[in-house]
Amino acid sequence: MAEIVFAGVTKRFGTSLGLDALSLTIPDRALTCLLGPSGCGKTTTLRLLAGFMTPDAGDIRIGGKLMSSAGASVAPERRDMSMIFQSYALWPHRTIAQNVGYGLLQRGMRTAEIASRVSEALALVQLSHVASRYPGELSGGQQQRVALARAVVVRPQTLLLDEPLSNLDANLREEMRAEIRRLHDLYGLTTVYVTHDQTEAMTTADQIALLNGGRVEQIGTPEDIYVRPASIFAARFIGNANILAATPLDLHNVRVGDLALSCGSGDAVSATAVAIRPHQVRLQPDMSGPLPANTLRVNVLRQSYTGMAREYRVRTAWGEEMNITAPDDQRFEFGSLVLATLPAAHCRALAG
Repeated sequence: MAEIVFAGVTKRFGTSLGLDALSLTIPDRALTCLLGPSGCGKTTTLRLLAGFMTPDAGDIRIGGKLMSSAGASVAPERRDMSMIFQSYALWPHRTIAQNVGYGLLQRGMRTAEIASRVSEALALVQLSHVASRYPGELSGGQQQRVALARAVVVRPQTLLLDEPLSNLDANLREEMRAEIRRLHDLYGLTTVYVTHDQTEAMTTADQIALLNGGRVEQIGTPEDIYVRPASIFAARFIGNANILAATPLDLHNVRVGDLALSCGSGDAVSATAVAIRPHQVRLQPDMSGPLPANTLRVNVLRQSYTGMAREYRVRTAWGEEMNITAPDDQRFEFGSLVLATLPAAHCRALAG
């Protein structure tokens, strides 16, 4: 078992607070992404878990065993973990086979067993043909696959990844996300994956821990966090929701500007804002007469064509602005007055 538990973990850097009494549980064999903006504590959490740093307060346990506390810390090499860095960290003077087998060599394995395990690992990442080459002779994507092979060849309980795909182009990132997920499932690892890229987290993770200011803002499945954000920060960071200032009216309704708005989820009674995703707002030409429910007039500030859709920036009568994603054949010019409908099912009332 490799369930990971952070209990009230605090880490300071001089007068700065890196982690603020962080409490977090990472289930055994789950792939958990630590997601959040720069400076939120993602890498600090990972480095504490790896044993590269010691907490100032609180403790970290893996499989029920104490790994780190303010008074004691198990050495990194005794934690049954592998770590993949953003920079790949391959030995430039060693062949690919030697890089992958280095951890096995340090464990004192016999030459024949090392050769067998290295061959198996390189085959898994489809790099058997480059075993005798050197890292400088490979592409960035191939080097990242080597780093993956080196990490899994020692068959750790836990795999740590620190923004491993940030140096790759978009197509390679998509390919490597699938590769990481495949190896995670194949080996039954407990994987902790640090990223600031929400697409990586949404498409890879079993659960996402969204960090903000050294604390967990929200934790849940990708769908939980996207569909049911717990705060304004979560709604804005995941999916870039429109956030409209609101005041409560009753159990299900709030006032946004001069519009009474029905909300299908969230806490309308305590609401200070309403969140709705750009693609969930519907645009249509202006019309005379009474407006449909949850509909307001907006002014088109700009529009751009992206191929599959049109992206609009609009302004309400009371001065708030929204982003709206519309079908590619729905075109409204700059300065147009159009109607924007915010379906109640997609409006989420938020208290903060």
